[in-house]
Amino acid sequence: MIVEYDDFEVRYKAKESDQWKTVGIDELILNYADTRWIPVTERLPKETGYYLTSTEYNDVLHDFFFDGKWETAECFWYKVVAWMPLPEPYKGGDAECNQ
Repeated sequence: MIVEYDDFEVRYKAKESDQWKTVGIDELILNYADTRWIPVTERLPKETGYYLTSTEYNDVLHDFFFDGKWETAECFWYKVVAWMPLPEPYKGGDAECNQ
């Protein structure tokens, strides 16, 4: 892949292709800013809700964040070390799956 960029956009294409694709920097930031694991030492979520969590044992779970702390299942003892927002629900495709 060949990538070029400036302060406003990223352009990319496959090496064997003549067709370039362009993505604006603003769009990249809006769409991908929260798609990485965020260490709890860096920051915690601002809002109450469910989040994907990664534990000290490298498990990926979903936990509830409320009142500045993680509400984990009582029967499990683990420490949340990183988190990320849940993805948007699936909204298209096969009609059989949406019934």
